[in-house]
Amino acid sequence: RLAVIDVAAHALLARIDTVRDPLGLAISPDGRSVYVASHRSGHAQRFPFTDDPASEERDIDKVDIMSGAVAASFLNVGTTIGALEMSPDGSRLLVATLRNDTASSLASADNTAFQHLVVALDPNTGAELQRADLGRQPSSGGQAVTLHQLAVHEGSLWVPAEGSDLTIVLDATTLEEQRRVRTPGRPRHALGTPSGVFVHGAQSLESTLVSTAGAVLGTAAL
Repeated sequence: RLAVIDVAAHALLARIDTVRDPLGLAISPDGRSVYVASHRSGHAQRFPFTDDPASEERDIDKVDIMSGAVAASFLNVGTTIGALEMSPDGSRLLVATLRNDTASSLASADNTAFQHLVVALDPNTGAELQRADLGRQPSSGGQAVTLHQLAVHEGSLWVPAEGSDLTIVLDATTLEEQRRVRTPGRPRHALGTPSGVFVHGAQSLESTLVSTAGAVLGTAAL
C-alpha cells in the first residue's frame, strides 16, 4: 500500500492499494502523478506469496494524486527494482533494476544472467525508451551491482551501487558513464544539493559528500 501523510500534522490521510512489496517512489514534476515500484514483483516467489499469483504481477503503478486511483500499471520492467526517479522535464521515468537472463550460461565469462541496469521508461505507457547496463555498456568502468536510489543533479544521474561500494555518475540524457566515485559503507541513497551530492552508506551509517566533479569532500557519521 501507499500511505498519504500530512507532514505538518503528522497524520495519516489515506491508504492506496498499489503494488506488492513497494519500495521505489517518484513524483512527476507537475505534481499530478506518483509512481510506485514493487521491489520483487519480477520474482517467481514474491512476498506475501500466498495470495500473489503471477498473473497479477505489476512492477510499477502510476497513481493519480488527486483521486488516489491507479491510472496505469507497467509490467516486465525487471526482476528486482531498487529505485525510481523522474527526469526534470518529466519525459522519462528512470528505473534502477536487475534483470535476469535465465538462458545465459553462468559458465561463460560474458554471460548476461545478471544485468544491473538503469532503464528509461515513457511515464505514460511504460514503454522502454533507453537502457544502460552499468557493467557492460562501452563507457563502463567495470562491474557495478545492486543499484539503489537515483538522483539527478546538474545534468548527471547519480547511481549508488551498494554491492560495489561505488556511486556511478551517468550523463542524465545519454546514460553514458562519466565517472565512478568510491562511496564505502554499502551506499543506497543519493541526494543532490547546492553543496554537492550526499551519498548514504546504509551499513556504515555515514554520509559521504561528493562534489559535482566527483571529488570526495568529506564523510560524516549519522
